[in-house]
Amino acid sequence: RMVVVQFFFEALATPYDAAILASGRIARYEIVLTMLIGSSFLLSWLVFALGAPAWATMAINTAVNGVCLVYRIVFLKWKVGFPAVSYLRKTILPTVAVAAAGMGGAYAAFCLHEVLPLVVIVLLAAVVNCGVIACFGLSSAERKFALQKVRVIMGRGR
Repeated sequence: RMVVVQFFFEALATPYDAAILASGRIARYEIVLTMLIGSSFLLSWLVFALGAPAWATMAINTAVNGVCLVYRIVFLKWKVGFPAVSYLRKTILPTVAVAAAGMGGAYAAFCLHEVLPLVVIVLLAAVVNCGVIACFGLSSAERKFALQKVRVIMGRGR
């Protein structure tokens, strides 16, 4: 229940402040976002009333934030010609890939916690996460920069 109460204040406080301070078309934008974010509280309350577990709140919050992201991208494309497809390809897809791999690693760690010591699991997860971030989350220039910094730290660089 405390999760719901905390979620209620988090879901409503900030968007209302933004809506109050906005004017014109931005005010409508902020009001729509406030209603979307506020719906997460109402949906969470509803699923709790139906007997859902506590993690349902996080699932609902994630889904509502996804809808808010789509709304923001559409609004920006409409107002300023934001390059939505490029943004989705260069930012969102790598982020989703890294998050999915991280969730897979967390699940694997959960499955292996009785077989391997915690130190081995943590080190393995760190190596896998670094590899996934390097492969999916960084551009080639960012990979080169990170590799150069690693070489400097290891004493092999300039």
